[in-house]
Amino acid sequence: MYVQVRADWTIAANLIGSVEAVHFQVGDSIRNAGGSNADYLGVELKYGW
Repeated sequence: MYVQVRADWTIAANLIGSVEAVHFQVGDSIRNAGGSNADYLGVELKYGW
């Protein structure tokens, strides 16, 4: 299972910013094989001309 939250906004006519957070929750079979839950945070700027 995973949950993702993302926010995008236009900073200027040619600049877009994004922030996203993701949480991965593993199942029993992956946990038994040594896996664990994980989190991800991303920040992005897109510039166009």
